[in-house]
Amino acid sequence: HVREHGRTCAADLMERFEWSQPTTSRHLRALEAVGLLDVERVDGVKWYTINPKQAQSIVGSLEQFLTGGSGQ
Repeated sequence: HVREHGRTCAADLMERFEWSQPTTSRHLRALEAVGLLDVERVDGVKWYTINPKQAQSIVGSLEQFLTGGSGQ
C-alpha cells in the first residue's frame, strides 16, 4: 500500500485492510523500528514512506538467505 501510494497514514491502512487501531500501530512500529518506514508528522498525523536504502538492504539479505550466498 505504501509503495503504491507513495505515503500513507494509519487511518488509510485501517480502512484498506480492515485492521484495528492496535494492530495497525503494532505493524507500523515494527516496520519503523527496522528502518523500513520513515515517518513524518504533519499536523498531528504520522505519514509513512518507504526508506528505499533500507528496503534494498532487506532485499539483499533475503536474496542471500534464500540462495545460501555468503554475501562475499
